[in-house]
Amino acid sequence: MAKDTEQRATDEAAETRARILDVAQRLIQERGYNGFSYRDIADEVGIRAPTIHYYFPSKSDLAAALVDRYATVMAELCTALAKAEPKAWKRLSRYFQATRQIMLEQRHVCLCGVLAMEANSLPDNVRRAVDRFFDTSRKWLADQLREAKARGDIDFAGSADDVAAMIISTMQGSLLLSRASMSPEPFDAAIKQISRFLGF
Repeated sequence: MAKDTEQRATDEAAETRARILDVAQRLIQERGYNGFSYRDIADEVGIRAPTIHYYFPSKSDLAAALVDRYATVMAELCTALAKAEPKAWKRLSRYFQATRQIMLEQRHVCLCGVLAMEANSLPDNVRRAVDRFFDTSRKWLADQLREAKARGDIDFAGSADDVAAMIISTMQGSLLLSRASMSPEPFDAAIKQISRFLGF
């Protein structure tokens, strides 16, 4: 009985933590890091604001945990693409499609893209987490670019690292334009040009 009670408490704590993260992520994606408080989260989750401090002592701890969770989801996507698709250029194409589905069809914007716009006012630990996310994304893209070019499936001028940085910048900018216009057209146009540049 004691073990059952302890397990229930553990499960409830994990569920509460996940709900806090879910609400916080949506609020950041809608309002930015500086546009919400613990009270906003508490009101939606249905708990007292001080309870959030039990899970995340500070707002920066919460945001850093969010970025880590977000990075894990994207890393899992890249791993799944690597397992499912043997050709690197097709992995890139499917990565673009997955990004479109996640960001546009589900009406989200990139969590780290939103946070990057507030980099000057972010706590150091959050800014470092965001930087790690983009650095990891650039490295993954560069690896796919190098592999695809080595196999003769695509071609491009410049280094794979520079092209990867260009792709990340273009995607992030087009996501913001799509959000502003409430249309997927800017993102779709950007991906079309990236694909044309790479030759697929």
